[in-house]
Amino acid sequence: MNATPAIATEDYFTTMRIPLIAGRVFNAADRSDGAGVMIVSDALARRLFPGASALGKRLVVDFGKPFVGEIVGVVGDVRIYGQANDAPEMMYFTGRQPNAGWGMGFGNLATRVRGDPDAIVSQLRAAVRSLDPDVPLSAIQSVESILYDSVAAPRFRTQLLVGFAAVALILAVVGLYGMLAYSVTQRSREMGIRMALGARPTAVFRMVVRQGMMLVVVGIVLGVIGAIAATRLLAAQLFAVTPRDPAVFVVVATALTMAGLAACIVPARRATKADPIAALRLE
Repeated sequence: MNATPAIATEDYFTTMRIPLIAGRVFNAADRSDGAGVMIVSDALARRLFPGASALGKRLVVDFGKPFVGEIVGVVGDVRIYGQANDAPEMMYFTGRQPNAGWGMGFGNLATRVRGDPDAIVSQLRAAVRSLDPDVPLSAIQSVESILYDSVAAPRFRTQLLVGFAAVALILAVVGLYGMLAYSVTQRSREMGIRMALGARPTAVFRMVVRQGMMLVVVGIVLGVIGAIAATRLLAAQLFAVTPRDPAVFVVVATALTMAGLAACIVPARRATKADPIAALRLE
C-alpha cells in the first residue's frame, strides 16, 4: 500500500479548511499510552474499503516496526503536490503518539491570520522561540503565494494563448468588416437599383448581414471541429474542467457570433444609404 504519511495536530484540518467527511479529528485523548489512531484521506478510504465505511478499521503501518492504528476519521483529499497532480492518498498521525519510533526532522506550521500575513512573522518567530529556542523558523509563505507560484507556468501559457486568441479575433473581425465593406462598395449600384425597384432599406440591411453571418457560421463550425480535435493537446493544461466542456464551447461560439454580427452592422447600414436615383442614372 502506497500512501503519504503526515503528522497533524487536532487543529490542522480546521486551519487548512480540510473537510471532515466522517468520524472525528485528533483530540487530547489520543496520547502515547492510548490505542494507536490515524486519519485517512477520502481517496485512500475509497480504495481500501470500497462501498464500506473506513471508520473503526485497523491498519498496520511499518515504520521500522509495526504500528497498529485505528481509523477514527476520514478527511478530504488535498493536492499537496500542486494542482497539476492528483491528490495523493494520505495517512495522518498525531504527534502525541510515538508512531512506532517514526519521527520527522522538520515540520510545517500552519497558521490562519486576519489581515496581512507578513505582519505577524515576528510574532510567529517569537512564539516558536519561546517553545524551543533551538527550532528555526524558515521559508515563511502565505498559502496564496504558494498557490500563485504553483500555477505560474500554466498561468503564463494561458495568458499567452489568450493574447494570441484576442489578436486572432481582432484580425477576423477587421477582415470580415473589410470584406463586407468592399463588397458593399462594389455593389452600391445593385443596392440602389434594388431600392429603386421597391426594396426597403431593412431588406437590404438584412441581406448584407445574412451574407456576412453565413461566413461567420461556417467559420465557427470549422473552429469548433478544430477545437474538439485539439482537446487532447489542451487536456494537460486544464484544471477542474473537462477539455470538452459544452458550456465553454457555447460561450465562445456566442461571443464569436456577437463579434461577427458587430462587424456586419456597419457595412449593412452603409448599403441602406445607396442612392436609387444615382443608380438609375448610371444605368
